[in-house]
Amino acid sequence: MDLWTSTEDPDDGFFLSNPVKDLNSSPDLVKAGVVYGELSPMHKAALKAYNLENCSVKPTKSPQSHSPTSSHNEMTYEPLAGSQEIRVLELHPGRYDAEIRCSLHVCAVALDREYDYPVDRKVGIGARIHPRTQFVVSSVTGKPIWYTALSYVWGDSAFLMPIKCNEKTFHTTRNLDIALRHLRDSTDSVMLWADQICINQNDLQEKTQQVLLMSKIYERARSTVVWLGEEADNSDGAVGTLFAVKYALRWLTDEKAPDTGEFKRLCLPEPGSQDWADLRKFLSRPWFHRVWILQEVVLQQKVELICGSKCFDWNDLALFAYYMVKYDMEQFLGLAEPGDQETSESSCTRIRMISDMKDYHQGFEQKSSLFAVLIEGRGAKATNLRDKVFGVMGMSDQIVYPDYEQPIPNVYREACKACLNDADVVRLLCSVDHAQPSVEMPSWVPDWSTPRQTVSLGYTGKEHAVYKAAIWDVNFAGYKLKSIRVEAESSLVIEGIIFDSIHDACGPGGSNLQGILVESRTRQFLFECVSMATRDGELYASKNGLFEAFWKTLVAGKDHTGVLKAPSDYAEIFAFLLNAANGCSPTLLGQPQYKRKLTLKNLESRRPHRLYREMQIAYKAAVRNRKFCTTSKGYMGLFPRGTQAGDRICVFLGGPVPFVIRPHKPSKSYQLIGECYVHGIMDGEILKVPGIDSEDITII
Repeated sequence: MDLWTSTEDPDDGFFLSNPVKDLNSSPDLVKAGVVYGELSPMHKAALKAYNLENCSVKPTKSPQSHSPTSSHNEMTYEPLAGSQEIRVLELHPGRYDAEIRCSLHVCAVALDREYDYPVDRKVGIGARIHPRTQFVVSSVTGKPIWYTALSYVWGDSAFLMPIKCNEKTFHTTRNLDIALRHLRDSTDSVMLWADQICINQNDLQEKTQQVLLMSKIYERARSTVVWLGEEADNSDGAVGTLFAVKYALRWLTDEKAPDTGEFKRLCLPEPGSQDWADLRKFLSRPWFHRVWILQEVVLQQKVELICGSKCFDWNDLALFAYYMVKYDMEQFLGLAEPGDQETSESSCTRIRMISDMKDYHQGFEQKSSLFAVLIEGRGAKATNLRDKVFGVMGMSDQIVYPDYEQPIPNVYREACKACLNDADVVRLLCSVDHAQPSVEMPSWVPDWSTPRQTVSLGYTGKEHAVYKAAIWDVNFAGYKLKSIRVEAESSLVIEGIIFDSIHDACGPGGSNLQGILVESRTRQFLFECVSMATRDGELYASKNGLFEAFWKTLVAGKDHTGVLKAPSDYAEIFAFLLNAANGCSPTLLGQPQYKRKLTLKNLESRRPHRLYREMQIAYKAAVRNRKFCTTSKGYMGLFPRGTQAGDRICVFLGGPVPFVIRPHKPSKSYQLIGECYVHGIMDGEILKVPGIDSEDITII
């Protein structure tokens, strides 16, 4: 089968396809001494002005500082003279197994004052005033230097591999050593930027300054090359499978996943085959889960990936992930290891998220809010947990000074204080996802060091809204709390209404809805929920029906997309599953009769199966790591896993969802436990109850 790539917008129905470049070809690296394109008149003028001011005076050398990586290093770094300087690595030619030899060039990544690089702007669609700036300037010669930025993982942090840098011995990690050998040309020098060598890792002040320049380092590069590692676990075959799956799915006309019986005809790997397992292992490589990769990919137009001998474009990977998510194909990848919570499904979703951020940054040429990039980086991994903030700032229009000596809780608190504006404060509160409040930082500050354990109810990252628990205007354009202020550096005061408290709780339970038909955590959890709803659900029995309240609670009132209300078709399948598991009918008061004859067998037929699959997705998103609770006033809902009897339930005026708060008796304030779903109050009903007044709620 021929492999293809394309330039299509995935949302368009029109495809412009071109044969993909040979997967065995080399990446497009920058060669030393080669001029890449004609400089624009504006670039020439900026360079001339910069050289007149800077290059006529030779910089004074400061005392040299020793390289940090090993006590055996002979090479010393010459301190960078300016706040806008970086080092670029010239990798000298050689055979794969020959000693690595390289040299460093000090360059200005941004020109001073009014001579800064021209801002790249568009006029209309695709028309630019002048080319994007993709070079830096040598601090010695004043001439442009083009380079390729390297994105990789350090791997084992032991610096054991000797190389020659500036004719002196220098030690790197094994993974960087292998990457440089793969990237090295046999006849020409290659210009690269690699943090491990280009930044003095022992100089904390320099590291801080270079973190502030990281966005410019990747934007100024001519391209970015991703080193995924050596060939292993049949990664060559996995890359081939990736292209085959992308090619097969792109021609589907149905909006739903194909039946497994059609996989062979579509040239897709059979479910459960080794091809899917190899692809799963490929997507589980450490690079895909590293926090720094977000800005390394997002800030650069041209990104190529190398795995062993295979080289391919980021756009091919992004299209593969797009189709995998669109057609619900992640289910065939499964868990990376038995019992492991890190799934390849999250890899596809993460790749698609990065691709969306990249399209936004490159298309609109503006940066995201700090909160938005904190959210996107939360599920990633970082050796230094401060990098969960510092490692994503290059994509943001807000900066938190990267002080690596600050305690981690202080870094997270200051980042969140920078997010306390009308647009992001509601989403910030909805991002609190802890089992119990931390003693080291305010309860309203999310713990960015850990991946989110639930799917957010009130923050979707989209311009849709299912809930309006404390919103008056049904035609609102965005969430905006009525009143909010910070007191004593760490207390958040918000106007709201405390209207109920937790009576009883069960769970968290299993989030796999299929488990209801066998002995499982899901079955046990749902039977406990049924018992609590039957015992405490009189409020709903007298209104719209206990069963309707029950099944809508278990999907949090949403469909599988998370941005639309749950369809009524879910009720019939949910009733069937409850009766099949319970052995009686009806299980709950108000449970409907089936409009069609449902059996376990025809539940696998095309339309019921798709609806069943969508309901499984909605159920998992709502229930995972949440408790089912009843309240003192007879409501039922889904609540944070740390919820306890006696916790209060409130709404913050202007917010979409209610929250659980816990009284802090010594200070007459509250700790934030997290967002929740309470059936019967999600459309602003609390605001219409007479005699309930708002108050200032202090969250510590």
